[in-house]
Amino acid sequence: MTFTTKKVSLYGKDTEPNKGVSNAYDSVIQGGIDGNCLLGIFGLRNSGKTFCCSKIVNQAQKTNVYDRIYLITPTFLSNKSYFGKHIDEEDVFEPNRDSIKQVIEAVEQDRDDFEKYLQDLEDYNEFMKKLKSKKDLFTDEDIFKFDNLGWLEMTPEKPVWKYKKVRPPQSLVILDDILGSQVVHSPFFTKIATLNRHIAGLTEPYGERSACGLGVIFNSQTYSMSQGVSRVLRQNLTHMIVFKNKQQKQMDKMVEELAGSVDEEKFMEAYNYAIQDKHDSLLISFKPHCPTHTFKRNLNELIIFPDDKKECHCH
Repeated sequence: MTFTTKKVSLYGKDTEPNKGVSNAYDSVIQGGIDGNCLLGIFGLRNSGKTFCCSKIVNQAQKTNVYDRIYLITPTFLSNKSYFGKHIDEEDVFEPNRDSIKQVIEAVEQDRDDFEKYLQDLEDYNEFMKKLKSKKDLFTDEDIFKFDNLGWLEMTPEKPVWKYKKVRPPQSLVILDDILGSQVVHSPFFTKIATLNRHIAGLTEPYGERSACGLGVIFNSQTYSMSQGVSRVLRQNLTHMIVFKNKQQKQMDKMVEELAGSVDEEKFMEAYNYAIQDKHDSLLISFKPHCPTHTFKRNLNELIIFPDDKKECHCH
């Protein structure tokens, strides 16, 4: 069967929408895991999940990727050595139906604080400009406004943002040892699985951000089970880390669900190479910045397939 083709003058470049905001976190982890990721770490008990998770957090905090990190776990005291220096105890929650809701509310409060800071800074700059200007006089509206702020009686101090960098707050929540808890049955669990980059929307876009967003890492002893991590969450993962798994049914399920995102043969070949010792792991990036960064052994050893190498654009 043969056919001919002809382009018509419809749906051209003049109909393309403006580029949207990416909501990407301010991060300088070249080739690393994105700050506002949705990362699932799957491995049996004592496989090294928490140790691996702590390495990811430590790398991120070298460059201040996160302003605030939350932890939902029943075992914080035993894991304090892994996360203690990055997480305040007030940001640690016992796993229950409202745990994720409480984290989202905290992120939204940070959002409100940031927008208030921006407004306070705008008011301060306006006040100081008019105070020093010989041309711009205070209007009656200005006098009413600045008097309510208490600035006519004393010169205000310049507002200071509470975190190191002036940006919409960047946050991470780690869910550890939550299988069997009410967390996995919470509607907010589904919310962070599908909308984590859009949590705490901003009133006005700020640079490439339209929301504060929330990075998510969860550690699970099993990839799939009736009372475990939902398929909705698994299918929205941006990254996945797999440790040694002796259960063929779990591996088959994994391969089945990954089929639309990564090549099955590549996955199994990368897995068999990566898992050599007891605590080895395979990292899969589903939307890598370069095809050569799709698979990594133990977070930092690239596993590069010939056809991906041909498409490499990261040198």
